[in-house]
Amino acid sequence: MRLLIRGADAVLTSHPAADSVLVEDGVITAIGTGLVVDAGTGIVDARGAVVVPGLVNTHHHMFQCLTRVRGQEHGLFGWLGELWPLFGRHDSAWQEAATAVAAGELLLSGCTTTVDHHYLPPASGSPDPVDAQVTAGRRLGIRLVSAVGSMDVDDAHGGLAPAALCESTDRYLRRLADLTDRHHDQGPAWRTRIAAAPCHPLAVTSTLARAAHGFARDRELGFHTHLAEARDEEAATVSATGLRPVELLAEWGVLGPRTWLAHCVHLSDGDIEVLADTGTAISLCPTSNLRLGSGISRIRDLVDAGITVSLGVDGSASNDGGSALAEARQLLLVSRVHGVEHGLTASEALVVATTGGARALGLPELGRIEVGARADLAVFDVSGLNAVGTEADPVAGLLLSPPATARHVLVEGELVVRDHALVNADPAELAARAREVARSLQTG
Repeated sequence: MRLLIRGADAVLTSHPAADSVLVEDGVITAIGTGLVVDAGTGIVDARGAVVVPGLVNTHHHMFQCLTRVRGQEHGLFGWLGELWPLFGRHDSAWQEAATAVAAGELLLSGCTTTVDHHYLPPASGSPDPVDAQVTAGRRLGIRLVSAVGSMDVDDAHGGLAPAALCESTDRYLRRLADLTDRHHDQGPAWRTRIAAAPCHPLAVTSTLARAAHGFARDRELGFHTHLAEARDEEAATVSATGLRPVELLAEWGVLGPRTWLAHCVHLSDGDIEVLADTGTAISLCPTSNLRLGSGISRIRDLVDAGITVSLGVDGSASNDGGSALAEARQLLLVSRVHGVEHGLTASEALVVATTGGARALGLPELGRIEVGARADLAVFDVSGLNAVGTEADPVAGLLLSPPATARHVLVEGELVVRDHALVNADPAELAARAREVARSLQTG
């Protein structure tokens, strides 16, 4: 398949004054001005628009789309306490409906690759909800890294969740191996991959964490978990282990270039040095951190330390939206809370949301518009009312005065959003199905 994205006001690339991008068989093959193609090439109209790499979302909990606006007055632990009873009803129908909603939201916001950190195990004898998630992700057309999580320490033993939502290390590793065998696609045109992702250092034993990391190492998968999100979490970790969260992961031996950590709000200078020295990446989730009153990450310090910084929308029960573009804007704004001189530029925030995410996931072929890169692209209007006056820097305008949705989105050179609409699904049908499942949760 050949497509020419033609006539853009700007293209976020190293090629000066480019207005067009040629895509062939999922790969960018030419970038320039006034590119000439044969009659068989499809044309994507980018006049009055800017073209950027597809955004990369490195932390999500898609199942939470059905439990938005809960626990509004709680911090992290109180919020979890209100939601665990609902999460205990989770099943494959819930996961498939929620994944479709979350993937649709992300694609419409220009996101082409997403992680989903799914830490709820299937009930005994039930299908694994990750299978339903993969089905929904493939149907929508998004690249999905299913970060398969687990918990083996329940709330009666210092953990976070009820015992019904925990499982043994052996069961988790069997599930992880099975899902990896069936869903981890190592080809260049992949749509689904697997990562190992224990839920949280307080929710797992060192045995499970080390075993998961060893499995990830042996199978060349990524390793993901939450860390240093809230002050009370930090205090609980020190009380339980005598170590700060980063120190604990270092002792477990799970830091390194294949590891990326969600949140990292409360880090000391020494923590930042350890993460930089080990090549560990971070997924910042500013909206969720504000919603739960967790705080604001040391964004400029992390970037200046040379840490790979990426962006996550986090779960829709704590965001409560799912727009990657809105999250990039939030990152830009909260980075400046202690003064513009300590904040990010719009260009830096877009790098975090694109190239940063690709690097965090070990996917250098994504997150950039260059010849030879995979053709994951987002085309955003700059012709609407919101963009009036942004002509001096229309790319920065995407974050400073953002459009509601992307005009077009391509994943692996295929249109998955065309003219602001999902190509592979009807949003009204997705919403109706999700609401039907959500209603059953209230009465179940």
